Amino acid sequence: MDVEFTIRKIIEGIVFYPTEIRITKISPKFSHTVIYELRVNKKDLGIVIGKRGKMAKALRIYIAALSAKNHRHFILDIIS
Repeated sequence: MDVEFTIRKIIEGIVFYPTEIRITKISPKFSHTVIYELRVNKKDLGIVIGKRGKMAKALRIYIAALSAKNHRHFILDIIS
């Protein structure tokens, strides 16, 4: 399962400007950690973060579940 594709499909379903979703994958050498930087339109940022960060927390929990399944450590970074 491609994590970047999964993140993109989830975010496309909740934002108003899905064409402006940018996901950058950062994978340091000799590390099991992969960082995904998520950028969205400024008008969609509040939707992605959610009230009191509930949506962002839910996304990160989902990414953590994918981490366990793939035996890697994935981090979702939401960039404003």
